[in-house]
Amino acid sequence: MPPSAERRRLPPPQFGIRTLLVVMTICACLAAASTWIGPLPTLGLVLLALCVGAHIFGNAVGTRLREIGAAASQEVDEPAATHRPPKARASDFAPKSRLAERRTLGWPIVIATFGGILGGGFGGGVWTVLTSRGPANPFNIMVGVVAFAVLGGIASFATFGFVQVGASALRQALSGPPKRSPASDEAS
Repeated sequence: MPPSAERRRLPPPQFGIRTLLVVMTICACLAAASTWIGPLPTLGLVLLALCVGAHIFGNAVGTRLREIGAAASQEVDEPAATHRPPKARASDFAPKSRLAERRTLGWPIVIATFGGILGGGFGGGVWTVLTSRGPANPFNIMVGVVAFAVLGGIASFATFGFVQVGASALRQALSGPPKRSPASDEAS
C-alpha cells in the first residue's frame, strides 16, 4: 500500500489512560450529584455533558476529515485530473418538482398556531389548578398558562407545518410529472 493511501483513511478513535480516568471521574461525580440534586437535574446534566462531548467529537472528526481531504486533493495525479465526464443535459434528470419553490404556508398555519397557543394556555391553566398542592395562587396559574401556551404554539406550528408540506409533497407525487414547456427544453 502506498504511503499516500494510508494517510487518506480516518484512524479509529483512540484514548489513553488519562482520558479514561477523567471520564470515569465525571461519571462518578454525576452519580454522586444525583443523590443531592435528584434524578431529573442529573439527567439534564448528563444530557448536557453528552451534547458537549458529541460536539467536541464531531469537531475533531470534521477537522481530521478536512485535513485528509485537503492532503488527498494535493496528491491527485495529473492524468486523472484532466478526465472530465460528459456534460449533463436537462433530459438526464427527473423533472423539477414544485417542492424546491419557496412559498408561504398561508393563513391556515397562522390559525393553527394561534389555536395551539390558546389550547396550550387553557390546558396549562387547568393543569396548574388541578395539580397544585392546595389552592393555586394567580402567579403560578399565569406561569402555567404562559409556559403551556408557548409549548402549544410551537407544537401546533411544527405539526401543522409538517403535515401541510407532507400533504403537498404527496399530492405532487401522485399527480405525476409537471408539464414541460418547449422553452425550458430549449434553454437547457
